[in-house]
Amino acid sequence: MKKIILATMLAMSVAACSSTPDPEKVCTTNWVEKRSKKAVGAIYKDTNSAVNSLRKVGTAYMEGKTPNMFKLFSLARNVSALDKELRRGSGIRDLKTLARTCGDTKILTDGFNAYMNGLELPKPMQSFIEGLPQFKDMIAGHISDLQDKVPSN
Repeated sequence: MKKIILATMLAMSVAACSSTPDPEKVCTTNWVEKRSKKAVGAIYKDTNSAVNSLRKVGTAYMEGKTPNMFKLFSLARNVSALDKELRRGSGIRDLKTLARTCGDTKILTDGFNAYMNGLELPKPMQSFIEGLPQFKDMIAGHISDLQDKVPSN
């Protein structure tokens, strides 16, 4: 009898964990903002090294200097790491989960905007990055992933 009760309680707890939250109850402005900031913070943390390399090389170019071979090699490696993080990193996954939960793709785009603005890159460099086809395709890909699962607001 104890085994049946224990199995029933376990099944009920698993069912409770797998239920989908009601977006109207869960997705308050405060709740979304708090989780979005946490996700963007994770992106900052995971991309810090790559962004610092990008900032150094970009600043050198803007000052009319040509970065040496080692800086360019480091830049190439870090840009690859940055691309990987912005496509599949934990912060991006958290933003996408938040957008799915709340049924609002704008959470993802707002998170990306907050990330880019918080990098404190020189404006021409930020505009250059945001104008890159790869960057635009990456954002479009994330939104496309969500649109099958989230109604647009």
